[in-house]
Amino acid sequence: MNKHFLRPLLLFAGLAVGQIAFSQSIFINELLASNSNGATDEAGQYEDWVELFNAGLTAVDIGGMHLTDDLGQPTKWKVPATNPAMTTIQPGGHLLFWLDNEPAQGILHANFKLSAGGEDIGLYAADGSQLDALTFGPQTANVSYGRSSDGGSSFQFFTTPTPLTPNGGTLGGSFAQAPTVSVGGGFFSNAFSLAISSATPGAQIRYTLDGSEPGASAQLYAAPLQIGQNTTLRARAFATSYLPSPITTQTYFFDTP
Repeated sequence: MNKHFLRPLLLFAGLAVGQIAFSQSIFINELLASNSNGATDEAGQYEDWVELFNAGLTAVDIGGMHLTDDLGQPTKWKVPATNPAMTTIQPGGHLLFWLDNEPAQGILHANFKLSAGGEDIGLYAADGSQLDALTFGPQTANVSYGRSSDGGSSFQFFTTPTPLTPNGGTLGGSFAQAPTVSVGGGFFSNAFSLAISSATPGAQIRYTLDGSEPGASAQLYAAPLQIGQNTTLRARAFATSYLPSPITTQTYFFDTP
């Protein structure tokens, strides 16, 4: 091979290896897959986000790398390499990407969203090699999931998310068990009594009958409900030392004259 051709080829390979070596210090540090009252993007919108952390001693420009919510499609979204000032993570620093499927809003906006029901998220080098990946389960609105400390090996829920700041805020634990109902949704001719329960000891059940999301101040369940008209029930369990449960939703339809 011509040595003048070989020299730039080796230089390119060396740069690629160098980028991968430096980027091995970049971690998926925290994510929020259901955001309704937390941090907002430049447009003032509540969007999904993921935070990356640089645990290394050298600044890393991740322009040209890839983020994905499908580990079978590692190059789903390429971080633009057009503005290193915005895509470089300093040692001990953080960088936030908005996962809102609105890449036209800027280079920190990816072309996919996260599922609150749980899925994957991965970070890949420019050549498609995996740098970090995380599989997460069901998420609760405005509760983030991330490493217990920046770059650490254990993960935890955070009832107070910490975008662009060190992890270690208010920690959450396990989820309370979702409420169960004595009568499933469907079509009915006659009114009936509906009981709601949760398997989590000491749990309080909060509910709504208009389809809205039940929060900690929603109506407290204390006795069976009488259902006799079209109703969308949504119920959630709250318990000390537990994160709020997933929401149970049932819709009841009644024949009309």
